Amino acid sequence: MKKFTFLFSTFVLFFMFTSVLYANTEYTREIQSSINEPIRIYFSEIFPEEGNMSRFFTNENMENDFVYVQGDFRMEELRKALETQPTEVNILRQLGLSPAELSQRATLNGLPEIEYVDLYLDGNEVVINFKNNNHSSERLLNHDAIFEAFNIRENIIYLYEDRQAFTVRFEEVKFSRNELEEVFAILHDIDFNDTGISSMWVDTVTNQVKIGVSNTFNFDDALNNIINFLVNEHKVYDREYYLNIIHLIICEFGFDFRLDDPKITKDIDNDIEKSNILLSEEEAVTSQSGINITFGSMITTFPSQWYSAGFPLRNGFVTTGHGSTATSQFVYRGSATTQNQLIGFVSDRNMSASHDSAFVTFYSGNTFTNNFSLIFSNTLPVRNSSIAGNGAATGSRTMTVLENNVTISDGHTTWTQAIIMDGPSSGGDSGGPYFRDSGNMRTIFGIHRGVGPFNGVMRRIAVQMRNINH
Repeated sequence: MKKFTFLFSTFVLFFMFTSVLYANTEYTREIQSSINEPIRIYFSEIFPEEGNMSRFFTNENMENDFVYVQGDFRMEELRKALETQPTEVNILRQLGLSPAELSQRATLNGLPEIEYVDLYLDGNEVVINFKNNNHSSERLLNHDAIFEAFNIRENIIYLYEDRQAFTVRFEEVKFSRNELEEVFAILHDIDFNDTGISSMWVDTVTNQVKIGVSNTFNFDDALNNIINFLVNEHKVYDREYYLNIIHLIICEFGFDFRLDDPKITKDIDNDIEKSNILLSEEEAVTSQSGINITFGSMITTFPSQWYSAGFPLRNGFVTTGHGSTATSQFVYRGSATTQNQLIGFVSDRNMSASHDSAFVTFYSGNTFTNNFSLIFSNTLPVRNSSIAGNGAATGSRTMTVLENNVTISDGHTTWTQAIIMDGPSSGGDSGGPYFRDSGNMRTIFGIHRGVGPFNGVMRRIAVQMRNINH
């Protein structure tokens, strides 16, 4: 009997150990992609205070390339969502590469002068830019030679939820990524007000640093001032170099840009006008409960302005920072003129050139309606990819990403690291989320900030997800 009890106990312990081991390997198992190289997803840790939020890495070293996921999901759903996002990291991963590995493979395969620059979408093609650093040769490398150099066997990329096929095309360009970003960074030290700069960005298609100049400035004077600044500030290159690497565009809108949260103009009840005075927790919970908020819902901080809810996190949600003037302000839900449904208060707020976000903490009994598991990533959608948005003023929209790292100025305030999209925008959209869905998974890329001049046209501006810290 003792022998049987010992054997049975041993079996139970072994079963428990293997069950735990299997549970761990479920999160760290290799997930095969349908392309060349597998995507490996490594489970890191769970943050119970974040409301079932987990961190996953997509590289073996568990650094740099990671995502946070909130909600219940199957690993296969996460794999599909990550594989089909039109981001630079994912597109190169489908080729079994990273930016550094592209150049390394070219060196190993007899073309050490080849340097990866960037990529973008063009119709049904993925265009990958490269630079030929062999200054002694002006030869144009043919398509087959590049594929051979990078050791790419399959030239098809699959993106979006329906796995739309894109063919890969290589283009030779003049400037490297480092050269473009170097000039772009130097220009941030220039006086925008004196030179008339209203916007600037690295254009992946033309392989230049684009600079929008207000139409209130003389074009030739603006160009000379900018070139002189670059030559004097960074004496490594001459005027001809800078004349080739930058491109000026006259902006008919001058310095015009706005935050999408109009002031409320109608009379407000006296009780509502007291909303900047924080009520007690007991008063708030007693009078306001059972209110549901969702993506893009209209919210207000009376008596100032109305805007949009972003996405849920913990016991509240993220929205724009400029919709409130300080922490502790009350936040309401409803119309812009008859607001009386108190849902919570601004508990955190972050405002700077690249940051514009706030966190609204719910009072007990209020919730955020969300039918998706959310992915939060610091990767950005590539140029010409599609993206969805939701705002209280214009509702749900599908748009195109025009650029993902733009600096915009009104001559006094400068916004940096902005995502620019097409599509209409109106006052009240600020704070609304930008995202892309894959089944039950929703990847959040940022929140709406306002509109401003881009390439001579007024465009939507979003705060990048990696600049939202709550």
